[in-house]
Amino acid sequence: MEKNALREFLRREAGFWSRMGWHHDPPLLNAQGKIAACGEYAACRRFHQDFYRSGVRVHSSILFSGWADVGKIDYSETDRALENIFADKGDDFFYIPRVKLNVPVNWGRENPEEMTVYYPGFSDPAEIRKRVNTPEHDFCGWDEQENWMGKALGCVRANVGGLIGNQSFSSEKWLHDAGGVLAAFVRHLETSPYGRRILGYHIAYGMCGETSLWRCWSPNGRYADYGIAHRRRFFDWGVRKYGSAEALGKAWLQPGATADTLVLPSPDEREYVWTSIDDFFRGSPRARIVIDLELFMNDVNCDAMEHFCRIVKEQSGGKAAGVFFGYYMDVPRVGYTGHVPYDRILESPWIDFIASPKSYARTMPGEPGGEHVPAQSVNRKKLYLNEIDHRTHLVRSGNPAAGEKTRDMNETRTLLWREAMKNTMRNSGYWWMDLGGGWLDSPEILSEIRRIESFRHQLMEQEARPVAEVLMVTDDRSFLYARPHGDLHCALFKNTPAEILLCGAPVDHYRFRDLFELDLSRYKCIFFLNAFLFSAEEWARLSARIAPDACLVWHYAPGIFSPEYDPDAVHEKCGFFLKRPAESLARTSLIPDGGFRDCPVLRREDAGNAYPYFILREDASLRILGRLDNGDAVIGETRHGGRRNLYISLPLCTWPYYRRIMEESGVLFYAPPETTVYADSRFIGLFPRKDVRFPPPFPYGREIVFGGECSGTLRIEGKGVRVFLPGA
Repeated sequence: MEKNALREFLRREAGFWSRMGWHHDPPLLNAQGKIAACGEYAACRRFHQDFYRSGVRVHSSILFSGWADVGKIDYSETDRALENIFADKGDDFFYIPRVKLNVPVNWGRENPEEMTVYYPGFSDPAEIRKRVNTPEHDFCGWDEQENWMGKALGCVRANVGGLIGNQSFSSEKWLHDAGGVLAAFVRHLETSPYGRRILGYHIAYGMCGETSLWRCWSPNGRYADYGIAHRRRFFDWGVRKYGSAEALGKAWLQPGATADTLVLPSPDEREYVWTSIDDFFRGSPRARIVIDLELFMNDVNCDAMEHFCRIVKEQSGGKAAGVFFGYYMDVPRVGYTGHVPYDRILESPWIDFIASPKSYARTMPGEPGGEHVPAQSVNRKKLYLNEIDHRTHLVRSGNPAAGEKTRDMNETRTLLWREAMKNTMRNSGYWWMDLGGGWLDSPEILSEIRRIESFRHQLMEQEARPVAEVLMVTDDRSFLYARPHGDLHCALFKNTPAEILLCGAPVDHYRFRDLFELDLSRYKCIFFLNAFLFSAEEWARLSARIAPDACLVWHYAPGIFSPEYDPDAVHEKCGFFLKRPAESLARTSLIPDGGFRDCPVLRREDAGNAYPYFILREDASLRILGRLDNGDAVIGETRHGGRRNLYISLPLCTWPYYRRIMEESGVLFYAPPETTVYADSRFIGLFPRKDVRFPPPFPYGREIVFGGECSGTLRIEGKGVRVFLPGA
């Protein structure tokens, strides 16, 4: 299938993912010398049959690469899984295997200098070698007293306190060895009886196979990579960037450094300890090496993704290749893990699709659902595939992976429709993921999914025109210029988007760099969440593209890099003078004022590790809309560039604040407050958090989920769902 046609096919056709073929990662041999794999083939085989009969034709699962041990390839589990997946299916059944390329545990014994090492590291390969496949070898990338995934596969040891991880992402030996395994794997599948029905390959490595560096999701704990390969390759990268070892030593404040003596910045320098807000924003010369280390990590990760995807295309005759990537909405350490360089991935000729799990924040019925990535940005040039791994009411109690689950079929129905409509509005593809085994195993759920997919196929026959008048903007590059901070990240990228989405109007979401190519004329309100890095010249070009009466809302520290760190430059670009507060902030309250006076008081309760913040310098042109209880002005409004501009220092605002801003900007609301709206010209999906009753602002036509026509007052119960076709 031609590349663009395949992309549209995957956008249209929902997929299904099961635990079929689940194996230990890293590859681990059992007592019989065979790969440790789960024994759920019969159940998973039935799950795939049920979804296929329900009209879901594209399926996926983890498929063992065959890399059983150093020098040992064994496809017995691979072939067994393939046979079960394709059993009793027609020619219209298609498969995309996810192949993990983490090294077998014994690989580290032969290549200790190629392994990931946690801070403070080891410079002696013998010290690394003796920890391979011991309790000091971190198999997972996180601490776990009982490895629930490994336990079912015969690995019962705790995964706590490791000193080394698996392969370094900087290891060229890993790229070579894993690349050879991948090439042989693709040839094995392409020459199998199922080759014609394999659409592409999903490349996986790192933590959970999600191209994420070990320990990147942990808010505290181990820090990587302080291994030999990573340090040496970083030094070589720095020599290329600065032109010589001498220039590198000057830039990184380490005169005379070599590949073997270079000292990598500590976790405190990279994340944990700062002495001022300027230090937090990596504005000092000593932070140059920290920014460069993250730039390097992102280059390394992109190199690996492109290397493996290129092998897929060369060995399969050009079939689709994709990766997990770009988790900056959910992961504070996005620079650390190598998920920042969107432009490179979106322009890559080797990568066709980008995938991620659904967001794990604000996901229950009544909430917006969120997303790991800026999906609309991805879909401008590639295909985003959303992994919908929601915990339904069928989740068995006691499953450590379950997290929150729905209470009953009514709540499960809401989640199913919300995720489908969200992805349809974003122009994304997706697959229904049965992560726990049986989470979707009921006639009611299958019937609902069948109805959803039938409706989506009807929508796909129509042209989709965007209708959102509200735009949310995030910037991938800005993550390199501030220390990762869990509380700040949660406030800016989890809670703030959710509150904006709960205002009762559709909301688009793009990256800052997209704005130079988009038609921005329909947006009445634009929220910039982390636009730390842009120049006055860039803003002049961009401002000319925005409607003259649009309201601009700036969060936290807009434009403080341009490209050098300079808080005083914010005024030229955004109209606000920022100053550093006289005291640090932990527990405090935000007191609304001015036009926000009847909005709720917002309380912040931090346990002593508060992130730094700016406050507004007050002058006659500034209207104060919110203060802290110590009197600091942290929300303000001014006219700048002929437009209404607002600044929100602390990202604590809830929907009443954002709804008020939208109301004053003339935004059309589709529903009352505390209702998420996913909509375009083809449909209107409403997902309220509490009971709502309202007359629609324009004619809503036929209702899809429960049937009937919308006339007069519309009533929807909290945590429910209604999906309409727009009326005449």
